[in-house]
Amino acid sequence: LRKYNLLAVAVEEAHRYSMELYGYMRINGFAGNVTPKFYTDHPELHDEREIGGRSQRMCFYLPEFRKWKVEIAREVVRHGADGLLIDLTRSPQMVEYHPAVVRAYEGKYGGLPPRNLKRGYVSYGIHPLETGEEWIRWWKFRAEGFTQFGRELRAMLAEEGKPRLPIHLQVRPKMALFDGLDFSVWVNEGLTDCLNVWPTTDWEVPAEIFDAARGKVPVRCTVAAFPSSE
Repeated sequence: LRKYNLLAVAVEEAHRYSMELYGYMRINGFAGNVTPKFYTDHPELHDEREIGGRSQRMCFYLPEFRKWKVEIAREVVRHGADGLLIDLTRSPQMVEYHPAVVRAYEGKYGGLPPRNLKRGYVSYGIHPLETGEEWIRWWKFRAEGFTQFGRELRAMLAEEGKPRLPIHLQVRPKMALFDGLDFSVWVNEGLTDCLNVWPTTDWEVPAEIFDAARGKVPVRCTVAAFPSSE
């Protein structure tokens, strides 16, 4: 890695064969075998789980974390990548229960705490009790942090002279809003150019995703590389 710039080599080789190469970003989650120094140096930016305790993710509601991610994307863009693929399936959620988020939500809604705060078990956004306006309001509120990341990505691309460089998103379709993606806002603000849906729970894509995308951006369904049990 010290001897070769692998990203530069990959871009050069892809273009030599008239291929496009997108910079892939595993957007959150730091529990793997390689932990960035930024993560260890900034415990104040670590998110907090709904059942309490430190998360292994960082919080996109916080501008310091978003800035770090934007600068990583900038480096990829400067190497000549043809677009960015942001993978929200690795590892959701983008915003959890960081104290700054909880305070902001309570301040906006008259002291009402977020749904599920320290309720005692981990939610995956598909629990049968997790329906109704209060849940949607909380999920949409925290998704604003990730929407702001999209706006800042677009601003960075404009600074780099590439304002329309494609940004693709990959999501779990039934849990997109729970994971932090308010897809209709991203589409309406021109923040994304394509949605890749990864059906991790079943093969159903909610109608609202197609409704939001229709006539604006394509929706592509990823086919899992493992055999069906049926």
